[in-house]
Amino acid sequence: MRVSKGLDKVAIEVRNLSNALLQGERNPDLFPAHIRRLRAIASAVRQERAHLGVNQDALNPEEFPLERATRVVYAIYDIRTPELFYLASRDPAGIDTHRLFLASRRQRGNALLDYLSKTDFSLLGVYPLESIDARGVPFRDGPARRFRFRLKPIKHDFGRVLCMADARTLRATSDEVLGLVGRGKHRRALPEDWAGPSSKVTSVTKTNAFWTVFSKRFKACLPILSVNDTVHVLKAFHAANKDTGVYVAAAPLMRYNIRHLDKDLLIDALHILSTRLKRNTQQDLFRAMADHVPNVLWAMKGKSYYGNVIYMRHAASDIAATLWHLSRARCTDRKLAAHMQAKFCDTMDALNDLERGTAVLAFARHGHSDKSLFTSITSQLSKRCSGESLFRAAWGMHMVGLDVQDLLRDRLVTCVEHVKNADSRSVEIWRRILGHSDCYDKVFGSRE
Repeated sequence: MRVSKGLDKVAIEVRNLSNALLQGERNPDLFPAHIRRLRAIASAVRQERAHLGVNQDALNPEEFPLERATRVVYAIYDIRTPELFYLASRDPAGIDTHRLFLASRRQRGNALLDYLSKTDFSLLGVYPLESIDARGVPFRDGPARRFRFRLKPIKHDFGRVLCMADARTLRATSDEVLGLVGRGKHRRALPEDWAGPSSKVTSVTKTNAFWTVFSKRFKACLPILSVNDTVHVLKAFHAANKDTGVYVAAAPLMRYNIRHLDKDLLIDALHILSTRLKRNTQQDLFRAMADHVPNVLWAMKGKSYYGNVIYMRHAASDIAATLWHLSRARCTDRKLAAHMQAKFCDTMDALNDLERGTAVLAFARHGHSDKSLFTSITSQLSKRCSGESLFRAAWGMHMVGLDVQDLLRDRLVTCVEHVKNADSRSVEIWRRILGHSDCYDKVFGSRE
């Protein structure tokens, strides 16, 4: 008889939780302010989970989910305080909450039980966040299974918390990071940044804890992220000059979805991964990217945003960037370079000097041997070009066996200045370029 009465009391108290949830869903103003904010986040999360195939119908408040829905993530809160705890349970949330409440009367020693011991069951509320009743979601039995899912009380803006990270949250966080470092979510790397990450970029607006949590959430969500979202998040890490292992973790999963990348994100991916990954470690990935280039060649035109300035991009600029990044990844393809030459020539008049020099070296690295192309590009190089532009153009011409004396004759001062400020590797390359020309003594005479 006592057992029957005890069960009836539990059922009544759990039903009271269900009725409170039902009334709150019908009139959200009955919820505390922090639960109303949590309710909006939970709605977005359920839509994402349903899109991935995890049915959320069991959380319909009309179906008494606190009594019937199993394998759920839910929140416990006291209607008097702005605190709450996230938990996950194999049993219905209302029944699990009642068990925890009874346990708090006998045990102490963790934040959740201490929190429940200071309140009354009639003041508690339970809000189901999402159903994880799907295969592939592991649940392990054991005395500490509830506490593995416990988080610290959250007392700040829930919209900025990454504990419920999904594709939308990760992308929004990436946009925030790109805005803070001054890149903008549409910004592409300028030609002078193509050689590698800028040492001037530092992240002073985000803590190390943020980057630790952000990278862990990103790695955990990689299997459910689209390849476009993956590249967008990597772009944020690269712009902030942060390497927490995200590039190595993302590369194997991206290889099989490269065909879904659009033109801009393909070039961004080539730029980031050719800079961040070790040489010759992901050749299958870069080969897949190279094979995808002809599919997006038609889209290589348009404009890009640099701060508040609109920078017009032409096909030649995109082609030069693509070939350059592939060559830096040691993935060269003579047929691909020849395939892209015609479209490159259509708009190469719009290139600046650095892009012209880069294009010469990129085509040369891919083994392209059309000397008329190199001659036409270098003929447009201005006499006041930068030393780096001249260096790349001269290096490319030397690789295909063209004479560089005509190129250097009117730019000798620029060459000398670049040699003075260059590193040892660049100086050695200049020596090879000028080894049998009349310009060698003029450039290196004072250094011998």
